[in-house]
Amino acid sequence: MKHFATLVLGLRMVLLPILLFGSLLAPGAIHAQGMASNWPPIPPAELALDDNPASRGSHAMILFRETTVDDPHSFAAEYVRIKVFDDEGKQYADVELPYDEKTEQIADLRARTVHRDGTVLDFHGEIYDRVVAKAKKLKYFAKVFTLPGVEKGSIIEYAYRIHWHVKIPEAFKDPSSYIATKGTFSLRTGSWDVQQDLYTALARFSFRPYPKAKLRWTTVGLGHNEPQMKSDGTVHLEVTNFPAFQEEDLMPPESALRGRVDFFYIFGNFGSAQSFWSEVGSRRSEELEEFLSKHKKVDQVMAETVAANDPSEVKLRKLYVRAQLIRSLSYEHRRTEKEEKQEHLSENKSVDDILEHGYARSNEINYLFVALARASGFDAHIVMVSSRNRGVFFSSLLDPGQLDAMVVAVGLGVREVYVDPATLLCPYPLLPWMEAGAEGITLGKFGGVLVRTPSPLSDDTLFDRKARLHVDNEGILRGQLSVAFTGQAALARRLAMNQEDPAGRRKGLEDEVKDWLPAGAGIEMSSSSGWETSEEPLRVEFNVSFPNVVVKTAHRMMLPLTVLVARKRSAFQSQFRLHPVYLEYPYQENDEIAIEIPNGYRVEALPAPVKKHSPAASYEISSVQQNNSIVLKRHFVLEGLFYEAGYYSMFRQFFHEVNSGDESRVVLKKVDQVGSQ
Repeated sequence: MKHFATLVLGLRMVLLPILLFGSLLAPGAIHAQGMASNWPPIPPAELALDDNPASRGSHAMILFRETTVDDPHSFAAEYVRIKVFDDEGKQYADVELPYDEKTEQIADLRARTVHRDGTVLDFHGEIYDRVVAKAKKLKYFAKVFTLPGVEKGSIIEYAYRIHWHVKIPEAFKDPSSYIATKGTFSLRTGSWDVQQDLYTALARFSFRPYPKAKLRWTTVGLGHNEPQMKSDGTVHLEVTNFPAFQEEDLMPPESALRGRVDFFYIFGNFGSAQSFWSEVGSRRSEELEEFLSKHKKVDQVMAETVAANDPSEVKLRKLYVRAQLIRSLSYEHRRTEKEEKQEHLSENKSVDDILEHGYARSNEINYLFVALARASGFDAHIVMVSSRNRGVFFSSLLDPGQLDAMVVAVGLGVREVYVDPATLLCPYPLLPWMEAGAEGITLGKFGGVLVRTPSPLSDDTLFDRKARLHVDNEGILRGQLSVAFTGQAALARRLAMNQEDPAGRRKGLEDEVKDWLPAGAGIEMSSSSGWETSEEPLRVEFNVSFPNVVVKTAHRMMLPLTVLVARKRSAFQSQFRLHPVYLEYPYQENDEIAIEIPNGYRVEALPAPVKKHSPAASYEISSVQQNNSIVLKRHFVLEGLFYEAGYYSMFRQFFHEVNSGDESRVVLKKVDQVGSQ
């Protein structure tokens, strides 16, 4: 594991979508300074330290860290001092410093290792550029190097500067010299990543803004620690004994939890966050309406698609299906400019262009659906939201970049329907899970209103699992397993494997379903269907075998009644929970497992049925004998999306009871032993 040192600088250091990870290494253009001077003195107590007194058993800790950001001079400086406590902590000798090669340069990098006895090893090694992400013509790099001679008890130090050459509009530097004709604007200028993956004993941060700029900031996860602006206009923060960030299963996105400070400049007369988002919505609405204004062909297609006497929801469904007939370039391989020219893929400048060309990019299918719905008399408008798989919307953070996803809201009688036809194979009226229960703003005549899209329900998503099993002559439980995915479960798998060939889909599904089965189980997919439709379940058939689950004695045989487990229960094994429980979507599992009774045996005992209910989940399991088979029926429901950490003990107890029920066994007795003692 590499130590990923981060100093995020907002627009100057935008994290690209990680579309392709690389491992390309090339010697860097800079060289280590290796200077013994100008290092802060290390207290003898830090050299002697052999464990983190606040978190015993730590592999390493940050003793001291200092971050300085200077906007007027376009640089940031970082210094880090890390103490290594054991062999695993030596991983932090590998350092990665991310940067954007088009806008930034890392300079003045120096590093050293200091042993417990005070021996100093200056770094004079190679510094490499690693490609960590690619997106079209853009690459995202990190400077990579390894400090020498790191051992238990060593202290690692490194320092560097980042220089950038991104021009900030003059209106943000000196807003009093300009007049804002269209409301308030913001420009995100930088962030302090306060919380690291290691415990921090002491960290100091400073930020120098442009002297005449209007600066604001927001904080996340800092507790009582708050930045302070000094008389000279700089902003400072000092934190002590700050805990390491801990990852947990089923937690909210890191951006909603990890301690940080975000800075941004304001241009215009800022009134409130609500008024800011209202203005953002209005401006974006104006841009959108220009795209929607040319719709002669839209009117024609609408008339061809719906009948005048169709009920309202029937009309809406038909228009939704018609919009999804448009070819979506976003779900095809990424084209170069040369390929787009060869295919004559012109830009769409209006909704009529979409129909004329027969293809759309990004969210243009949503624009078309809005135009079709309006042409049919519906009140339809765009809603911009913060995608739940990437972040959480903070209205106090005046950064429109948070709004990275789009859905459509349509008035249908007294209710409003939210849909996203631009998502491939998304059925009406389902929203993809990352857009359901998401916060954002509306566009249209009520532009900028803060809204939350409807949360998904467990009824919307079903894992329907059926197994027909028997015990063969070798004592192995074998048979067939069929799974039908509906709702979010089907959509997620169709999207994830959209560009996979049959072999890739087979492997992906076999790997997933194998996690539901006992260790050592064998699985082979025999068929699948429903990949190209949004209305039918995604169905998959498997041949399965369980070589280690049947227990035989001289007179009895014990069989597991369920060979399938609850999908999320592994997340509730630890005794304590730090972060809230954050689900992608609620769901239900319906299981029916029939196990054929082997010849020469009869049922001696079946486990008692179990029913468990809580505000967040429910579970029922029962079994009966039907002719020559034992049939188990199991129903599991997980509700809701978000639960504070205080509810974790309830979840943990519930899943403990689910585990007990799932581990129940049926006892069979040899027929020739009937009546014997």
